[in-house]
Amino acid sequence: MENDFLKDLDLNENSLKQLDRVFTKIDARFSHNTLKNRRVSIKQFSEFSIEEDLRNVGSVEVDDWVSTLLADDYAPRTVRAKTYALSAVFQELVTREFIESNPVEEVSVEDLEQTKQDEYHTEQNKGQYLSVEEYDALVEEADSLRDKVLVRLLWQTGVRVAEATDIRISDIDRDSRSITVRNAKSGKYSDTGTRTTYYNRQFSVLLKKYIDDGYREAFVGLSEEKEDTGHLLVSKENYSLHKQYITKYIAEMAEDAGIQEVMYTNRQGDEMKRVNAHILRKSYGVHRTKNGMPLAYLSELMGHSDVTVTKENYLHFREDDIEEAERRYAP
Repeated sequence: MENDFLKDLDLNENSLKQLDRVFTKIDARFSHNTLKNRRVSIKQFSEFSIEEDLRNVGSVEVDDWVSTLLADDYAPRTVRAKTYALSAVFQELVTREFIESNPVEEVSVEDLEQTKQDEYHTEQNKGQYLSVEEYDALVEEADSLRDKVLVRLLWQTGVRVAEATDIRISDIDRDSRSITVRNAKSGKYSDTGTRTTYYNRQFSVLLKKYIDDGYREAFVGLSEEKEDTGHLLVSKENYSLHKQYITKYIAEMAEDAGIQEVMYTNRQGDEMKRVNAHILRKSYGVHRTKNGMPLAYLSELMGHSDVTVTKENYLHFREDDIEEAERRYAP
């Protein structure tokens, strides 16, 4: 197989064989960016799809994939580009008579401009992040030292929720105030699987109380039946914390702090709330940009494969932010 990236796809032998030929052609006849975009799209789709045979993929599954990308905060124009790239790959498979029709053609993305979440933030001028005052209100609602560590960790480091649950005490370098993070998504760190992020002195003091003064062990409770896996974030039952708990807990804290709002109701009738665990990661990006951090550095710290991902998905400013920037940087 000439295209090594295909080995990571959970597809059957016939599908992989056809894709190998398709991408050999793309590599020979198209630009590097075109090759890269189509590789990323087929990889992301295959990770989402339950089908091992591309001949069984239908338009409904493609449409669900598009919806998932939007729910994961990809910009609508980025989702359009990914969909077009995926469509080009499937069209090649049609040309080779491996599949009868292109399932992507039946999925309309031409009018994708703003998600309901984007519309809410634009209309309310809220911005997809927390103000410092809102963050302080959130911390005030933390019931325990463990919870304060949780909230401050997300705010200080910008790690993904899944990455936060995987941090071990051994990953923390107290001297340099840095944390080795296991990247939850593939990309530029796929070879090492890790990146480094940092925290300030205030969080260092909190960690000392939490780790060195025995609070962590006391919180979970000592028992021969419980194996200490060394995770930083623990629950009262186990030496690890599940990401679903964090997602639910942050939303509840925001309710108690009086900063929670309903953005819209989805098709299933569920209320989609403004403040969730992921908004702390977005806040990390926005506030560092407002304070002057170059985008290239921010992208590295957030573990993005490309600076465009940082720009499109994490830097949605309010109108008053833009006005303030204009007055600050005007000659």
